[in-house]
Amino acid sequence: FAQSEDACERDTCLGQLSFGMYLPRSAFTTKYQISPYQCAFECQCRRQRCKSFNYKRSALSCQLCEEDSGPEGINLQPKAGSIHSNIDTWKNIPIGNCNAITCSWTERCDSSVDDPQKACIKTECQFAVLRPGVRIEPSNETAVRTKARYRCISDEMGRGNFLTTCQESTAEWSQTDFKCVCKSPPAKSGTVLEEVEVEVGLNYTYRCLNGLVGKKVLSPIITCLQDGSWTLTNFTCVCKSPPAKSWTILEEVEVEVGQNYTYRCQNGLVGKKVLSPRVTCLQDGSWTLTNFTCVCKTPPEKLWTINVTAEVEVEQNYTYKCENGIFSGKDNITRQSRVYLMVAGPRHILFVVN
Repeated sequence: FAQSEDACERDTCLGQLSFGMYLPRSAFTTKYQISPYQCAFECQCRRQRCKSFNYKRSALSCQLCEEDSGPEGINLQPKAGSIHSNIDTWKNIPIGNCNAITCSWTERCDSSVDDPQKACIKTECQFAVLRPGVRIEPSNETAVRTKARYRCISDEMGRGNFLTTCQESTAEWSQTDFKCVCKSPPAKSGTVLEEVEVEVGLNYTYRCLNGLVGKKVLSPIITCLQDGSWTLTNFTCVCKSPPAKSWTILEEVEVEVGQNYTYRCQNGLVGKKVLSPRVTCLQDGSWTLTNFTCVCKTPPEKLWTINVTAEVEVEQNYTYKCENGIFSGKDNITRQSRVYLMVAGPRHILFVVN
């Protein structure tokens, strides 16, 4: 049926029209200077591919579509001056031998040709298979001999031949190597600096300079996005744990280039005062040098010994020294009263006074 404002007469209309409605993103070719009936005829001759059509009365133009309106017209959108119709509502369009001929997706059946072997004519290409981030203009025209252009969001991202043609002989788009790329990813401290171009949707993996390693909890992989930017990562190259020092606390650490690590002594020990406990991570993965050593604190004071501030390395000896006039050993010691050495030695001194 058709509403009263349809171009055809009420008793001759063969299909159902939806006025003021439009099916977006589905047209594969456009015909001009034809009526709604002729538009339906062209759709029927491509029934493998054509499921509906948009018709614009002011321009007498017809868009053939790969999809229909969906249940209760869910796929349609309002558009003034437009008409939409599903081809399955057109039951009695005379298309001759084409009723018994099934052409391919890219062909139109010519109802005037009697030979079924010759009735199918290549008229459109399928929609071009686009690489990630690539769009084609015009996007809704696939007729043979159509010239189209591939584009990226930014023209600066495009690489390769951007022109393509729907070839009449094969109903296929001419070959093209066009792609959209991201420029080199942002530099990261301690990584290998590379001049690269990565296609949209593909990954780039940061590599650390020799001697450095990637921080374990952070991924070195980023992805090129359609707008030419990259996914974010906090990936960092770090030095491995610094060389072990005797009697320091052994730690598994990851230190960034230019940052410091401070050695810490085991409980009860202290660092030798004149030596710095800090080392710095260098860009080749090595560390600045230090002779830092952990030592014992000054030993406890002993009676009649000289009080000396000392730093003694672990497992090394310290020798007490007696005050002037006092000797270690078996010698008698004369003072105002007689004193006998009962126990003598460099480490223990015990006197008994008579």
